[in-house]
Amino acid sequence: MPEIGAALKDTYFPEIRNAVFHADYTLSDTVFHMIRDYYSSPKGYLTRDVPISELLTLVDRNLALYYALFNRHELARAGFTHLKDKAFPFDLRLKGLIEFLFEDDLVCGFRVYWPNQQQAQFTRTANGSHALNVWPELQGGLNIEVGINATPPGPFSPLVESGQQPAYTPAPGRTTPPYWPSNGEPVRLG
Repeated sequence: MPEIGAALKDTYFPEIRNAVFHADYTLSDTVFHMIRDYYSSPKGYLTRDVPISELLTLVDRNLALYYALFNRHELARAGFTHLKDKAFPFDLRLKGLIEFLFEDDLVCGFRVYWPNQQQAQFTRTANGSHALNVWPELQGGLNIEVGINATPPGPFSPLVESGQQPAYTPAPGRTTPPYWPSNGEPVRLG
């Protein structure tokens, strides 16, 4: 998406950022003067002086980009509401189900149900982030704890003992446990 690169190019000036971050500037009624770095003026020359009107234009552009990005972020999170209170087949071999979690109708995390009564969850809400049986990998991605493999495993999943039935546990606040769907469709959670 080249438009994103263009928007960032029009809003990010490392020289100005460094001068502000390192308090390496002076400010008057008309000029933002950088002590060490040079700024490439829109008129095509290098200067240490950025007119205040130009600096305010840059600040306005940055705020517009910031608000646009956060608006898109909120819209994307709100686009998942049709998935609320449903569990989806997640891991076909182990028979895990995933549920997307919401705060104020915005997706904020997920819960994974395993057929051996184990659950994993990650949420990021106004009250902070919470992880249960989930941890990041150094190379990227997530590890999701599944509990102990069955010995010997049954035909349903390597997590369910031979001769036993799968046992998903209900989420906090719910009384009915989810189940593995026979048709691959989402499971309604109650």
